[in-house]
Amino acid sequence: MYTIKTTDLILKKQTKREHFFSKELRVISRSGLHMIEKNLIEQLREYGTDGEILILENRTGVLPMAYQHFYPNSNIDVQNLDIHHSKTVLRTFKQNEFNKLTPETKATLDETKKYDLIIFQLAVDVETELIQDILQQIHISLNKNGFLIISRIGKSQFILNNLKTIFGGSSLLQGKKSGQVDIAKKKNELKKIKNFKANFELTLTEKQPILLASIPGVFAHRRVDQGALAIIESIELKEKEVILDLGCGCGSMGITLGKQNETTEVHFVDSSARAIHMTNENAEANQLENYFVHLSDEGIKKKNHFTLVVGNPPYFSDYKIAEMFLQNAYNNLKKGGRIFIVAKSIEWYIERMQSLFGNQQILNRRGYKIITSTK
Repeated sequence: MYTIKTTDLILKKQTKREHFFSKELRVISRSGLHMIEKNLIEQLREYGTDGEILILENRTGVLPMAYQHFYPNSNIDVQNLDIHHSKTVLRTFKQNEFNKLTPETKATLDETKKYDLIIFQLAVDVETELIQDILQQIHISLNKNGFLIISRIGKSQFILNNLKTIFGGSSLLQGKKSGQVDIAKKKNELKKIKNFKANFELTLTEKQPILLASIPGVFAHRRVDQGALAIIESIELKEKEVILDLGCGCGSMGITLGKQNETTEVHFVDSSARAIHMTNENAEANQLENYFVHLSDEGIKKKNHFTLVVGNPPYFSDYKIAEMFLQNAYNNLKKGGRIFIVAKSIEWYIERMQSLFGNQQILNRRGYKIITSTK
């Protein structure tokens, strides 16, 4: 029996133990695998193959390890869009002393590399345009007669319509309330490639427009985020600011602030490889000098380095990400440095920033609340 662990817990009553293929494979986890991944594992013995394999958007490391075990002669790549998921996969690999694969975090698939099979573990919260973009990339990256296997929950007609448009059709391998698995074969090259990139401008009174571009999966795709604009308009820059843009998205805040002060040093942080990719592209397009990008889900460590931190934390995760933003700001700001956070619900921020910085002020702009503190 091949055993894969995703938890350090050892007591049986503390863990969930799942078996596959007449107990050839056992997975020990805290609460069990997500059905999207379980459904894919169940298809491995019948539809897996040796050759060039890409496992896309796996979030535990179990599926890649299982595939490598059952198909040891295959060459497997493991890729995610977010560094947080890649780190989780790597943690599982290390916990099981598995060093045959290394997860990568990339904005797009490598068009120069071709695969015989791509397995796409589609999370339930992925926006539709990003799904379309990824499916098109998958088709381009497959060898002729190569296969896509996609596991999903919901969005059935949307997925089927796009598989028909891109692949010419698909077959259902598994269909039940707990999830569906489809398979599609690449028969020919696409006649037309859709461009999902959007170009737009951020304009301020009496300032040179900032040229921006975004792709699906990047926050505020196709538009200037009004919360980010509210922060930009609320800040009176000082000379020689050193700026940290946390959760930078396409980089709109850091780039705009940096272009207003040519001596500014700007650092951009995001856990999304697609966000970092577009930030870098936008910074170059606007000829921003002295900037740095960081792909990270933990912020950065440059203690007492910055004079200004800006952020637009996501409205989920029970303020875990917001707490990381604030701790990063406090640790990395110089004395007298400022933080500006935009939020729709401010009660938690008022209390936490007062506790952390000893002061806070609320600004109103464009229907948003801007909370600012000084270290």
